[in-house]
Amino acid sequence: MDSKNIILQENLQQIRKITETCGEKVNVSKNTQKIAPPAKFTRSLSNGNKIPVDITIINTHKQNNKVTLETNNIQNMNIKNASQNPSTSNKTKALATPQSYAMAAKASVLTDNQNTQNVNNYTLVQSKKKKKNLGTNESSSGFVGVEKRVWIYFHRIQRTVTKTNIESFIKDQPGLLDSDINVKELPTSETQNKCFVLDAHFDLKDKLYDPSFWPKGVGIKRYRFDKHRENNKSFL
Repeated sequence: MDSKNIILQENLQQIRKITETCGEKVNVSKNTQKIAPPAKFTRSLSNGNKIPVDITIINTHKQNNKVTLETNNIQNMNIKNASQNPSTSNKTKALATPQSYAMAAKASVLTDNQNTQNVNNYTLVQSKKKKKNLGTNESSSGFVGVEKRVWIYFHRIQRTVTKTNIESFIKDQPGLLDSDINVKELPTSETQNKCFVLDAHFDLKDKLYDPSFWPKGVGIKRYRFDKHRENNKSFL
């Protein structure tokens, strides 16, 4: 081999080395490129400041909202299908009926202070006053109770009417001539209508509470001792 060929081969080898070296540098530069940092998201506050928000948190929040929306859609579809299905809708209506409550009320034990009334499968509980226990035995030893009497309040009476007028009216009624009835006028101002209180034997309660017994326009109702405490001392 002559010297020219040797020199040519050496030059070719050097060129190959230079080419390979340049290729490696190019590959290294491509592999060592810096990866761009993830995009930073910010959220504005009410005071105008902004805070960084992680992209993973945002993606998780979006995913949760998507799952919640899909769950709500499934529930709505189930409700719609149940309403369209006759057998399911009948079961739903059966649960809404109050028959079970009425049956439970009938089976319960009622006390002496309550009574019930069934109206349209509903049980209405009505309050009931406690009965007073009064003695009924006849005593000859001087130990006796107070006579039970009825107390009636009269109002809407003209200023010209007096106690004597009321007593005369009652005595003139059939069967009440010898009845034990007391009438007391209650104090009122000169510009108000008069009002009276009457007490009589308890046997006359039904007759005295009958509106047809009294003159037209006169108001009658039960006398309340707690409302007229100042006047109670004058006739008790």
